[in-house]
Amino acid sequence: MQSPALLRPAQATASPIYVYMNSGCRTSSRVSRFVPLRVEEPFHGLIGRYIFIGYAAHDYQLSPVYWPEQYYNFTDPSHEIIQHVGFLSRGNSARHDSIYQIEHDGAVFLQEISTPFCGVSPHGLLCPIWLLDELRGIPFHLAMFADGFPPPAPLTPIDLPLPLSWKDLDLFSPSTFSNSPFHQPIEFDYETMTPDPTATSSDVVHTPSEDDNGQSDAMIFADHQPAVHIHEELHWRQASKEDLLDACQKKALKILLPNSPWESPIKLGKLIYGGYLLVGLPTNPFAIHEVDSRWMITTSFLRALHLDLQTYEQLRTELLIVLNDAGSQTAVGWAYLREKFLDVFTDITSELRKVIKGAMTPYTGFASNADHQASKILHLIDLFNSHHQEMIQEAITSLITTQGFMEVLWRSLFRPIATLPGGRARLADLYPEAIQTLTGFLSKGIVGVLITLIYQAFTLPLPLNPNNPMLKSFDIYPIIMNALDDMYTHPERFPAFFVVAEKLPYLREQNVLAIDPKTREPKTVTVHGMKRPKNMSDVRNIVIVTAPELEVPYAQFTLPLSFKAVTVHRSYFTGL
Repeated sequence: MQSPALLRPAQATASPIYVYMNSGCRTSSRVSRFVPLRVEEPFHGLIGRYIFIGYAAHDYQLSPVYWPEQYYNFTDPSHEIIQHVGFLSRGNSARHDSIYQIEHDGAVFLQEISTPFCGVSPHGLLCPIWLLDELRGIPFHLAMFADGFPPPAPLTPIDLPLPLSWKDLDLFSPSTFSNSPFHQPIEFDYETMTPDPTATSSDVVHTPSEDDNGQSDAMIFADHQPAVHIHEELHWRQASKEDLLDACQKKALKILLPNSPWESPIKLGKLIYGGYLLVGLPTNPFAIHEVDSRWMITTSFLRALHLDLQTYEQLRTELLIVLNDAGSQTAVGWAYLREKFLDVFTDITSELRKVIKGAMTPYTGFASNADHQASKILHLIDLFNSHHQEMIQEAITSLITTQGFMEVLWRSLFRPIATLPGGRARLADLYPEAIQTLTGFLSKGIVGVLITLIYQAFTLPLPLNPNNPMLKSFDIYPIIMNALDDMYTHPERFPAFFVVAEKLPYLREQNVLAIDPKTREPKTVTVHGMKRPKNMSDVRNIVIVTAPELEVPYAQFTLPLSFKAVTVHRSYFTGL
């Protein structure tokens, strides 16, 4: 290969364009070169918005890639459509554009060029950063629409269209819910999540971030929508130093909140935020930067307001007045209530650990007896701590094929929640793009989060051992995800895993024991007039049915399109 230093520098030229074309068939959807009707207006005649995601290293040149907004989730590597190979740095720009390989070995010409720089990929892995000035002789075609097409509107206040409220939806309308004949009434009384008094939050960290020039989780959560100006009271640039309410005021707030306009958007916002973490959308849900956490919490709250037919301008006038021991009044609003979102993931993980302890037992077939259960758990811990990818993959496969994993998955994402429409909707229905891959497998992010929680549940009760230290969740998660990256890239090597992963998006209550986190026991059922706990003879096999490509199987709720239009700029949450 000719040395790049001896070749002339390439100039930005009229751009060949590559776009993702969804054919409706999982095996034939791909990125192809786009031939526009008009060179000066390349997207003329197309419907919808196209997002610029980076440059394709293809045919010995770098060309822009645009992605239909509605299929943006298919950029995830688990769909095996494109592969992120590094970043491109242009001159003095602080922006690093992603570089993708769109065909097998298509980026080899670029990977043969060494670079002294590297950065963190959107999935937490190190990857090279190439400087454009050093890529001499490789044609570079500058993206005409770096902010997407049509370009985003200026940042001006807008009134978003209000969808139907949760409460006004016709739960059985074919246009709103699936017509599946398998909908079953839910009798289990699901309460809000309560923390385990023995739980620790040391495994869930909010990392301070004074200056972050890399790709943040907030940018992933933004769904590439134009940002909206928000009320100054929603800006959140630093964490509160202390809890300003005394015990008397907290007691009063606990009484006032359930009967106030704040109750519904706060509960719903916590669910949206918790679901975002459970489906594994952040780079590492167990180690989130403070700025990203504030951004995601506020966006979740605003989306909850949108679904609840409220605006912050209306809600902010409904302050909650509480009295202290001396009789002085304090007005409580978003500035105080938002801090309670920071405990959401700790509460969720605490609840799921209880389910894990009830599910990974002889009762579910996890082991034959208590001694076998203990030895199997220790063996799995050793596999995860081995630092050998093959052994970690063995542990992941062993766990995902258990009834216990299905119990945790159902409890976390697929159970009906009473505070969602009619007690039927599920967290999975709020994130249809993140539940399964284009090839129909359970999303890699979900597997990574739940396997990490299972490891955490296995290791927390064990005594400290300096000779064999247990990994924290924020350390084991990227290790597990690295192993899963390899598995989802080469599914043919892991048939036992993917036979199960293909079925899990279709999980329903009839497929699980429905472990109650309070008692750690199965749901009680009535058989021939007698009440008893469910057992494995009551559990049915998962049934795979035909479902629309972008819809969660057995979906109980369909989000309005305006839901994702609610997003704000990260700059409102950076430090002062």
